[in-house]
This record gives sequence, C-alpha cells and structure tokens, in this order.
Amino acid sequence: MNELKNEFSIKLCCHLLDLPRSTYYYSNRHHVSLTDKYGYLEKDIKQIISDNSAYGYRRIKDNLKNEYGKNINHKLLRKLLREWGLSLSRQIKKRKPSGIESILNELGPRVNILKTLKEEEIEVFSVFQTDFTSIKTEIGTLYLMPLLCYKSKIVVAHALSDSADAETALRAYDDLKTFLKKQRLSTEGIIIHQDQGSAYISYVYVSALVSDDVIPSYSRKGTPGDNPGMESFFGRLKVEQETVFSSARNKQELIELVKESIRYYNYERIHSKTNGRSPMNNLPTIFV
Repeated sequence: MNELKNEFSIKLCCHLLDLPRSTYYYSNRHHVSLTDKYGYLEKDIKQIISDNSAYGYRRIKDNLKNEYGKNINHKLLRKLLREWGLSLSRQIKKRKPSGIESILNELGPRVNILKTLKEEEIEVFSVFQTDFTSIKTEIGTLYLMPLLCYKSKIVVAHALSDSADAETALRAYDDLKTFLKKQRLSTEGIIIHQDQGSAYISYVYVSALVSDDVIPSYSRKGTPGDNPGMESFFGRLKVEQETVFSSARNKQELIELVKESIRYYNYERIHSKTNGRSPMNNLPTIFV
C-alpha cells in the first residue's frame, strides 16, 4: 500500500482494501523490515562468506557467534541471506544418474524379475539371490557377499572383503561361475537378484553378467522386503554365529570362521524349507 499512496489518497486505498485507517497508521509506525532490524549483521555475514566460500548457513551461524559474538537463530539467518541476495558458494550438485540407473528408474517395479516367477517353475541352480552384509568384530569389519540358490537354499558362492564394492561382487560372481562349471551348467539364462547398491549397478558388474547371458533382477529402491531370502539368511548367520565370529584373533582367522559358518549352513544346519534336512542333503539326486 505504501507504493500506492503517492498516486492515491490513503483514505481511498483503505476504502478499497476495506482496511481501517487506524490499522494502516499503526502498522506503518511499528513495522520494521528484517533488513532494517538486522542490517548491522550484513557486513559481518558478507565477510564470513567471502573468507569461507564452502560454508553453509549452519557454519556461518557458528562463525558469527564465535568470531563476532553475535548469536541469531538459523531460520532468521536463512531469511536474511535471501533478503540480501547472498547465495552461498557451496552448492551440492545432484549426481547425474548413470545409464544403468536411468534404465532401472524407467523400468520401475519391473526390475524385480524374481517377483514374476512361479515357484513351481524355478529349477535348482537357475535363480540366485545376493546382497552384502557387514560382519563387525573387535578386530575389524568384513563385508560378505554370498550367492544363495533360491530353490535349494545352498550358498553356492561367496566373497569376503574389506569393502562392499564392485570388485568384491565380481569375485563372488566368478566363484559362482566356477561352481556352475563343476555342475556342468551354463550361466546362460540364470537370474541373479540383488538390490540397487552401487556395486550391483556398476558398469563393470552389469557388463560381466550381461556378457555371460545372465539376467539381472533388482529389488526396488529402499525395499529390503524384495529380497527376503537374503534378509533371512543374514539374520540367522549373525545371530547364530556372533559368538564364533567374536572369537577371531585376527582378520585372517575371521575369514576362515566365516567360511566355516557357510560350510556348516550348507552341510549340517537343518532347515524347515528343506524338509528338515541341510540344504546339501536335500538336493535332488542328479546333483549329488
């Protein structure tokens, strides 16, 4: 309204806005803009931004308090930055999705091929599930990536490493290929189901699978329920073997204990889903 009072009378403006003139005069006398009220901070804030280009508003607030003895609320600081047009130099750029990520995003729920399969149509050693889990002990942390046969519940391959990266994923996949070769089976047409972690959507990992005619299947983002077999396996492994793993005196011993735990799971531990037998003892005779 202050912008119009030079062209129109205050009486007319108040009439058109249905605003009592007393209200206008009161607000005009008592209104102080943020920039006027906190103008004394502008110079110091500009100096902080100039000296520390990587600072966000929280560090500017702390610097203003520590160096200049001026303490203000972070919400107010953000308003002042907008009012004064002080854009922060630090900008976190969104990472551009890779070609593989773009394809998965485009497919949406259809990336989960495992969910489309009928239980009775799945054959032994034709569908595998995988994921990474961390095994933490006082002497260090290892990342385990097993490949679990969906039908037989056998851990047919695995890799252990200090990192849950593509290199470890490829070592586990190579271990799977070695297993299949011993069974005189091909990788062609098999399905490997995993989440959309960085290792599993890397070009090097996906290229290795596709070049061997493997069909990759993926859980939806942030949906661990899309890979229940692995969640169940990891839960049992950590609960039942926690004491065993904690007894390791060094990392090499921990590696051996994890391997032994997988052997025990395959050959000795009985499962309700494998007719009360161990997975290996429940295999069809063709594979025994």
